[in-house]
Amino acid sequence: MKHRVFLAVTIALTMAFASSATAQNFDFSAVASTGQTLYYRITNSSSHTVAVTHPVSGTGWGAWGNSSKPTGSLEIPATVSYNSTSYTVDTLDDYAFNFCSGLTSVTIPNSVTSIGNYAFGYCIGLTSVTVPNSVTSIGDSAFMYCSGLTSVTIPNSVTSIGNYAFFYCDGLTSVTIGGSVTTIGNHAFQNCSGLTSVTIGGSVTSIGNSAFNNCSGLTSVTIPNSVTSISRSAFGGCSGLTSVTIPNSVTSIGDYAFSGCSGLTSVTIPNSVTSIGNSVFRGCSGITGLLTIPNSVTSIGGSAFYGCSGLTSVTIPNSVTSIGGSAFYGCSGLTSVTIPNSVTTIGNSVFNRCSGITGLLTIPNSVISIGDSAFRGCRGLTSVTIPNSVTSIGNYAFYNCSGLNSVTIGSWVGNIGSNAFNGCTGLRSIVMKCYPPTIQSNTFSGVSVNAPVYTPCGALSSYQNAQYWSTFTHFVEDVAYTISAQSADVAKGTASVTRRPTCQVQTAEISATANNGYQFLRWSDGNTNNPRTLTLTQDTALIAYFTASHGGGGSTTNDTVYINVYIHDTTIVNNYIHDTVYRNINHYIHDTTFVNHYIHDTIYQNINHYIHDTTFVNHYIHDTTFVNNYIHDTTTINNYIHDTTLAVDTLWLTRTDTIYLHDTLYVHDTVYIHDTVPEGISGVATIAAKVYTSGGQVVV
Repeated sequence: MKHRVFLAVTIALTMAFASSATAQNFDFSAVASTGQTLYYRITNSSSHTVAVTHPVSGTGWGAWGNSSKPTGSLEIPATVSYNSTSYTVDTLDDYAFNFCSGLTSVTIPNSVTSIGNYAFGYCIGLTSVTVPNSVTSIGDSAFMYCSGLTSVTIPNSVTSIGNYAFFYCDGLTSVTIGGSVTTIGNHAFQNCSGLTSVTIGGSVTSIGNSAFNNCSGLTSVTIPNSVTSISRSAFGGCSGLTSVTIPNSVTSIGDYAFSGCSGLTSVTIPNSVTSIGNSVFRGCSGITGLLTIPNSVTSIGGSAFYGCSGLTSVTIPNSVTSIGGSAFYGCSGLTSVTIPNSVTTIGNSVFNRCSGITGLLTIPNSVISIGDSAFRGCRGLTSVTIPNSVTSIGNYAFYNCSGLNSVTIGSWVGNIGSNAFNGCTGLRSIVMKCYPPTIQSNTFSGVSVNAPVYTPCGALSSYQNAQYWSTFTHFVEDVAYTISAQSADVAKGTASVTRRPTCQVQTAEISATANNGYQFLRWSDGNTNNPRTLTLTQDTALIAYFTASHGGGGSTTNDTVYINVYIHDTTIVNNYIHDTVYRNINHYIHDTTFVNHYIHDTIYQNINHYIHDTTFVNHYIHDTTFVNNYIHDTTTINNYIHDTTLAVDTLWLTRTDTIYLHDTLYVHDTVYIHDTVPEGISGVATIAAKVYTSGGQVVV
């Protein structure tokens, strides 16, 4: 319908113009070998060149006046004679065959270098055209509305494709763009809905606005690494597109570039891209899984990923300073997002209706404002910490976050907008680190008036008397710092703050409770006390980690040995030894299991990337240890140890026989040798180990 309306309007306008366009536009005419009368305009009498033109001075439909238009198969000659002079045909004029709807095929000779604007515009019967290697430019709208064309090959001689050159050629199924083309004009292939494949030559540097917009049949496209920019709406509406490769040469992706590409399942944004425009991937609901934005990007435009409901996780790098409004609006599948310290503003509706985001949300202390509806409808959020850097919280910022049970608001917030926490029916704790900011009567609508409001020490009466704050009935003066505790995996256990600090008592208590089949392991800072009492000197957020409980029956012995800063806990069950060693310095966790004389030792280290792994199998020891970038490799074969060790820490050796070192042992601290004999296992409970250096000296 759109096609017919547009065509009817164009015909009406051009016919009206034709009534006044009667001046002759040609120098001579001649009959082509295929029987059609063609009109020629001499372009250079000295070099004897002519252009194929239209008979009447005018444009559009009026360009042919009352003259008969060529039909059928047309072969344009390379030369034509006039007044005993041979002229070379080197140009097809603007509107040369415009509205020649009876043409079915055209052969353009090798002498032609330029195809003018609208040269074959609206030739709706044209099914085949041959563009020779001599042509260097294809003008604007040159084949516009040639709906019968099914394929076109643009030769290597062509350097530019004009705006709207193949606009609405909806019969076109394949296009090959030659290797010399540097620019693809705006709307060049827009609405070519039948196009299924396109090959873009390696010289193209820019893809124009809407160049392939609404090419709904296109399933894949490879953008060559010569392209530096993808313009506005370049591939917008290509709903059949499933994959796209953006090369490292691209530095900017324009607004709406891939908007509405609902079939797109994955996209890789290269490190060269510095900006992602507005609505670039809007409505790309098929993109799933993790989206990694490279650290070259400094800004994410408004609605950039609007409605990308298949996204589950987004990593935003520290290079990004601004996130535009509605950037991730309606990304309902998003479960986690990391906002870097570089971001200063969270725009309006950035994460609006991201109902899948769960757990704790920490806003970095670089952010100074949170826009209207920024996290509206994020029902999975349970805890929000707003840093001291934030000065204002917009209207509806956390509207209807029904899962939210605690919020901490920083010391510089001066205004909280209307309905900011309206509908947060699960809110049970409001921690204010500032004196009463301005709020509206509906800021906390739906929140229980009995929810405790924790105020800074000395600010209690200010809150009790402040407008709209006085609606709350339970105020508690609190210390300057906050604490939160949560589980790393709620399937394994839970964690909570069991006693908050007060202005009178400065300590807090946290506790972790393991579920059946699990046991508490440690807190995220390495501490193993549970429950745990802390004195706060800063805002503190801790995570509890759990591990599977050890099963089995028979006799059990629990032995805890404190040696310097090492804690050894050994449990012996049916000749199985489960040994967990916690080291409070640098957060070492050692887990050793003895099974039928097999020892499986896995050591987890959170700081400095230490990896300790020891396996005893039939008296063989395979040990690789990385400590402070030193590599320790120990192998015991038939009671021999082949060891090259560089250590700046305590070295522990457990053996009951002589240890031979065939390489050099460098120890900058004490060498300890200790032995444990498990219950029920025969053995000599004596330490008979000796360590020989390469020089033969006994060091122990």
